[in-house]
Amino acid sequence: MARKTLTFALLALLAITASAQHFDWVKSYIGESDCDGLTNLNTIVGSAVDNEGNLYILGEFTKGAQIDGTDLLPFTPYGPYNKTVNVVIAKLSPQGHLLWHKAIHSNYQSNAHGIGIQLVGDTSIVCIAVFPRPTEQSQHYTFFLDSLFLETNNFIFSTDSINGSWVHTYLEFDLGGQLKDSYFLSAAGIYADGSFQMVDSTHYRDNLLGCSAFAIDGDGNIIMARPLALGPYSFNDSTFRGYRILINGGERHIDVPVPVFTANTNFQILKFSPRFENLLHQQTIFEPNVHNLQRIYTLINQLLLDEDNSVYILLSLQRSGVSCLDSVDFRITGMPDIRIQTENSLEYSVLLKYDSVLNPQWLFQLDYENNSNNPELYNNYFFNAQSIDENGNVYCLGRIWALHQEQIYRADTFNINVRNGIFFARLDKNTGLALAIGEVRSNRTTVPQFVRNIDIATNNNFVIAQLSYQQNIYIRDSVITSPTGRSTGFFVWDKDGHEVQFIDYNSPSPTNDPRGVILSDSILYLSGRMNGGGTFGNYTLPAGKDRAYVLKYIDTFFATPYVYVEPNDTTNHGGGGEVRITVVGDEGAFVAYPNPFRQRVTIEVQGGETLAATAWLTDLTGRREEVRLTATGNGQYTLDLTSRPQATYLLTVTTADGRQITLRLLKQSDIFGQ
Repeated sequence: MARKTLTFALLALLAITASAQHFDWVKSYIGESDCDGLTNLNTIVGSAVDNEGNLYILGEFTKGAQIDGTDLLPFTPYGPYNKTVNVVIAKLSPQGHLLWHKAIHSNYQSNAHGIGIQLVGDTSIVCIAVFPRPTEQSQHYTFFLDSLFLETNNFIFSTDSINGSWVHTYLEFDLGGQLKDSYFLSAAGIYADGSFQMVDSTHYRDNLLGCSAFAIDGDGNIIMARPLALGPYSFNDSTFRGYRILINGGERHIDVPVPVFTANTNFQILKFSPRFENLLHQQTIFEPNVHNLQRIYTLINQLLLDEDNSVYILLSLQRSGVSCLDSVDFRITGMPDIRIQTENSLEYSVLLKYDSVLNPQWLFQLDYENNSNNPELYNNYFFNAQSIDENGNVYCLGRIWALHQEQIYRADTFNINVRNGIFFARLDKNTGLALAIGEVRSNRTTVPQFVRNIDIATNNNFVIAQLSYQQNIYIRDSVITSPTGRSTGFFVWDKDGHEVQFIDYNSPSPTNDPRGVILSDSILYLSGRMNGGGTFGNYTLPAGKDRAYVLKYIDTFFATPYVYVEPNDTTNHGGGGEVRITVVGDEGAFVAYPNPFRQRVTIEVQGGETLAATAWLTDLTGRREEVRLTATGNGQYTLDLTSRPQATYLLTVTTADGRQITLRLLKQSDIFGQ
């Protein structure tokens, strides 16, 4: 009984309803304009956080870009073709210091394709970039990581008789920035006569592998989604038999068959064993021969894996020069009775789930109807991002761009009331049915029409996304009005769609590009591109066009679940409103990160307060033991729990004046994939 009483007493400490929130640091970069005067190439397309709280970013930038005075591009571009995107892979410490960076650059174009960056276990960081092969002309060059290459006979990438001007590179670094492994990938068409062809204006516009999204599963397998054709070109050719994926220019290859007469907008999902040794599974997304319009374009927006190695794909379709009245019969391979709804829309999306061997499981799509007598009225909706919470439920973030107000949107039994704004749907992982809807209510536009790569983060009971808005947005019974008529910030819901809070950046530009969101316990990392400056607490970004930003925001509210109480409930928590649960000190926040963690956790005390070296660790059975903190800096301590089993713990620390503060810690397995 004593142990149970102790446990309840400790859990009661988690119900302290105080708050501590602040912007910890903000970093940004902007480069010079290119030969066409463009700077809108500066952005961050992906980010990840390791168990020590370090941030890894994959970005694109123009020459001259710097972080804290350090040039991101160590080589000065030259030549008349300086119309280019550059790729940067960088690591920032938990304090925001630039630890290392790598660049890929050429005077044609290099880019990260919006594919992203991913941690593999606790030892590696992986990304995919695209760059041109340098030619023998002296004005052409490629700067690859730490080396400059000017002509093909001085090039490190293997070639054979099948070669072209572009290369996909799969890069794996250790967490110190050293290159561990790399694979250079391209693709050739296979034809009935046994020939191979890299470039063909009828069948394939260039020789890119065409990877649109990728992920690494718990076994180290590589999953890619790639188009079967680019632009208006199709493979409606009876002589076409498939692809040969060339690894390191033909050092090895993998042949991938493709159905004859496949749709011009089709995609394949490919699952490779580690190091691209073998093709384990493949799946073509659309049934062949079900549509023939040449101006329907498809986009893979995101690919995500859950703990069971199931695959979730966000897929969008867009019409160009085609009447919205033309119904197009898209059906999913393996689900022939399910048809993607295409009427009355120029842009629409679906979320598809596949199991670990790429068999389709379910499809989620909005339903909508046109109540107008004018059949030419149409709308757009677009799924931007997805996330999976700690319970395995799937979240889909989308936007609606309703050109007319007569449309009614539905997600299963939920109506979506937002117009010209964003929403999320929480889906059951087994059925794909909508469990809840969250919206941003606005009298104008939230999220610019053509923003594609915004993210969504979920943890505990929080759902978070960035957005841009015009004029007013509404949260609960409050109205938020930008003094300039437009601004950017991040919005917070609970998982049932209740509005929690909105943090405004006070940026006056209508063309901001908010993107990345990572939530790690009480720490939020945000990134994107901003125009016209912005205010982040005590940090101000100067006015300027196309400035990439990345920032760290700490809110102890995020450390423990948010509890919503119905306004007419007079029995719970004193009645009315909502309750945020966190653990903070009397005069400042005690933040633990990363949390969840695998081996070590850092305790950071706002204001540099001193802690006693001895602390107490209690599991939720009430077992208590003494542990020691290692001071690592002003107000920072490290606790090594490598030998402890995976569990939830309560850590009680003691301040110099004798106060005791309890923090909740969640230890994950230190075995990769578990």
